[in-house]
Amino acid sequence: MDVREAVRMAWDLALPQSCAGCGRGDTGWCALCRAEVRRSGSDGAWLTVERPSVAGYPQSWAAAEYTGPLRRALSVYKDGGRRDLVQPLSELLVSPLSRAIGRSPAPGGIVVVPVPSGARARRLRGDEPLVALTREAVRRLPPAMRSRLGPEGEGCQARGLRVVRAVSDQAGLSARARAGNVAGAFAGAEVLAGATVVVVDDIVTTGATLAEAARAAWAAGAVAVSAACVATTP
Repeated sequence: MDVREAVRMAWDLALPQSCAGCGRGDTGWCALCRAEVRRSGSDGAWLTVERPSVAGYPQSWAAAEYTGPLRRALSVYKDGGRRDLVQPLSELLVSPLSRAIGRSPAPGGIVVVPVPSGARARRLRGDEPLVALTREAVRRLPPAMRSRLGPEGEGCQARGLRVVRAVSDQAGLSARARAGNVAGAFAGAEVLAGATVVVVDDIVTTGATLAEAARAAWAAGAVAVSAACVATTP
């Protein structure tokens, strides 16, 4: 986390915010919205996310469905500057992330990699919200789970994947168009060679982005790839 990101998060936490899910009260994520999100998931555990029609799609898990208050919270977290939501959203991510790590075949050397943002998105947002979310979720993992991460327990590898060509906004595209839009868009770093990779994204829709991330990880020499996400479309 750089200085600008740390200052921004501290400022967000210091100021009272209305609930990102319902707009009520003076708390960023109220108990009612928290309970509703848990009901749309698997009671604090995880949902298995399947996309059988997508070639190369990795085994994936999510915390809850992308509906209601969680949909609104993820939107304002990413594009509305509500970085105070990194704590409740990372709490949701811990369960599917733990599932992915726990199901990984290697006893160690597991690398957690967020889906990368393009240069334009980074400029517009001023930071990388998915990186912050992934780092916080890794920090919240039980010690025994974190000990399986490598190299040397570093946890989140924010530059494990990078964008190598521009892509269009995925919103509104069909499943086929999404797959074509992201095909060949990512490349993996050397740290993925010989590693078991867990890709992290905020939302699974068609599965095209996770499939491309998995392809890039395999091409970089990963020995296994799975994914963990905050939410999945119903």
